[in-house]
Amino acid sequence: MPIQNESTPPLSDLVQYEISRGYSREQVPLSGADATYEVGTVLSAKDGKYAILDPAAADSANTAAAVLLEAVTLTAGVDVKAVALRRGALIAPELLVWPDPITDDQKATALADLDARGIAARPLV
Repeated sequence: MPIQNESTPPLSDLVQYEISRGYSREQVPLSGADATYEVGTVLSAKDGKYAILDPAAADSANTAAAVLLEAVTLTAGVDVKAVALRRGALIAPELLVWPDPITDDQKATALADLDARGIAARPLV
């Protein structure tokens, strides 16, 4: 699934605030097809593994659960540990990397999902 973003943001621009790295960040198992995930990729969680958000899915793959904090190259069938933002943070929504295609309504739903996990989105000023 292709992803869309104009450029890779510096991590300090994406994560505007976090309670504590030890609390907000976590290494998570990442799985998916052959692809490179960029910093800021919105992830879902299913069966204990994380993958790029799939807003068209009929299961938990359509629910945003974390934001990837490092670029990762995946090989299909091989899980990789990656650092993700899971809770207690403030992020810049315009720097998130979304799956393509995604609608504005699906983005709003994903941002609400992240907010429910303690990851609030506030535009850069």
